[in-house]
Amino acid sequence: MRWLARVYLDYEIIARLKIQDCYNWHQRVWELFPNRPQGHPRPFLYRVIEKNKGCELWLMCREEPTKPAWLTDEDWKVSAVGEGFPFHRHYRFDLYANPTKRDETRDCWQGRERIRKKHRRFNLTTRDEQNNWLLRKAEQHGFRLLIDQENNNALEIDPRRDFRFRSKKAKDGLHIGVRYQGSLEVVDPNKFSEAVSQGIGSAKSFGFGLLLIVPIE
Repeated sequence: MRWLARVYLDYEIIARLKIQDCYNWHQRVWELFPNRPQGHPRPFLYRVIEKNKGCELWLMCREEPTKPAWLTDEDWKVSAVGEGFPFHRHYRFDLYANPTKRDETRDCWQGRERIRKKHRRFNLTTRDEQNNWLLRKAEQHGFRLLIDQENNNALEIDPRRDFRFRSKKAKDGLHIGVRYQGSLEVVDPNKFSEAVSQGIGSAKSFGFGLLLIVPIE
């Protein structure tokens, strides 16, 4: 069973909860899954969408979330995803991703230890790199991009946005967010369903990789 949750937080609540970066969001989202033992696999994907007076928090969950005390009933909505997903062949999609790639040559530059190449990813910063990244992910996850016949523009890619944060180990970090919007066709329902549940790309713990979709009639 999967659940789709929508949470709304106005900026007063965000300030009171001391949410300042993507690591703080990560910590607060975990509060929707209380009493899990240490080391429990992360049961959610999430995305934060900024609005005029607050933020919408969307979650795809593999375990049912629990409303925390700092949310009101009217700002909390959870729906079960029915069996048999995906229900349509064509969707409009909105993906906020962290496009990266391992690079062995760059990883070993200036004498870095070779073993670290298994853990290091490098951000893809050009439009061509970002476009090709999504094409590879689409093939991997059971869908293909559709071409808009009116303007021949199959994909919208917004300029990158930098997200700096500090983890509980007091280490500074940086994730690059890139927003993709377009239309897709499901070619492998099982792989596509898994992608919606598990996410696309890296940094999924920090608000990246959730594929938001709306069916095309």
